[in-house]
Amino acid sequence: MGFDQYYTCNGKKFHNIFEAFDFYRQKNDFVQYVIDEDFVSSLQNIKKPKNLSTQYVKNLMVSTLKTLRTKHQKIRLAFSGGTDSWTILKLCVQNDIFIDQVVCQLNSFTNNPRSNIEYLPGINYAKKQVGKTIGELVLNPMTKNALKFFDDTEWYKKTFGPFIPMRTAILQKYLKDMDDKNYITISGLEKPTLYVENKKIYWTNLDEKCFGEFMGFENHYPFFYSKNNPELTVAITYLFLDNAPKSLFTNKSIVEYERINNVKTKKNILSLLGKTVDRPWINYHKLKSKSHANSIKTRYFFKELQQQRLGHYIEKNFKSMEHLYSKYKNIPYSIIMEDKWTKSVGRFSQKIQIHADRFGKSDR
Repeated sequence: MGFDQYYTCNGKKFHNIFEAFDFYRQKNDFVQYVIDEDFVSSLQNIKKPKNLSTQYVKNLMVSTLKTLRTKHQKIRLAFSGGTDSWTILKLCVQNDIFIDQVVCQLNSFTNNPRSNIEYLPGINYAKKQVGKTIGELVLNPMTKNALKFFDDTEWYKKTFGPFIPMRTAILQKYLKDMDDKNYITISGLEKPTLYVENKKIYWTNLDEKCFGEFMGFENHYPFFYSKNNPELTVAITYLFLDNAPKSLFTNKSIVEYERINNVKTKKNILSLLGKTVDRPWINYHKLKSKSHANSIKTRYFFKELQQQRLGHYIEKNFKSMEHLYSKYKNIPYSIIMEDKWTKSVGRFSQKIQIHADRFGKSDR
């Protein structure tokens, strides 16, 4: 049931992009991002629903959850505090679908509400359901022991997908500990990603989105990319396509919910997708930022590091960023640096052309 995704370079598979870059130096072959072939095949030639509506999408979500509940002995929800995972949580509660475990990785060492602000509303909602529709709520605070991850000089090769920012890498270590055969771990990512080229619109996914941090997991199930119910992905994609601002659809553009600036438009689209929660600042991604350096969570995380007398890890972090940039910058389409933070250049998965009435075929 796991969702397969990986990088490939000259026929060899990798679950870490920097290992793939090292192999690139031997073979000089472009590093590609590939997501589950069975899932991609399941999307091909599916027609646009005639009765496309928010209720239709919600019905598909509920039927997917019921299928997962029937097929798996234990279900775990990886709760990120955002609209996607909170929607899954609410649908389970509202439809009496039992979740064995809800897990949330917190940002704070000391349970500081400002550091954990993105997670707290959903956590408080979940607490009320423990013993009813939720078996166990597991909250993992940041710990000093987790920082030892960075004492390894090549820690960036021990993460998954393309992720290297300090906070995210630590959380990935927590996530990997959940990858066991006793559970299917559901994540709520992502909202649709569209790509426009030569007046054609394609469905695709980007590795740099949080979806990629589960790369290499055996029992990860991305809820909105359901192999059991690909109609859910298609329906959400058409709802988004039909209602996203037309001004975004320029040649060689990426069209995503996060790139919409108008709050009224974002509110309408989120409502149509059936993903509205009762915290407007979460709905509109008020805590999100274009740069990791400008993230509220990062600023509070660094502040707590200083308070814990662990400020040397901040210096270690930025030295790692410089090292990474120096090491990989000469590889084409590999790595960039913004505000002293290094990140890999985003890679598209397979693309499927979206026609007016149906999905087409995959390009790979």
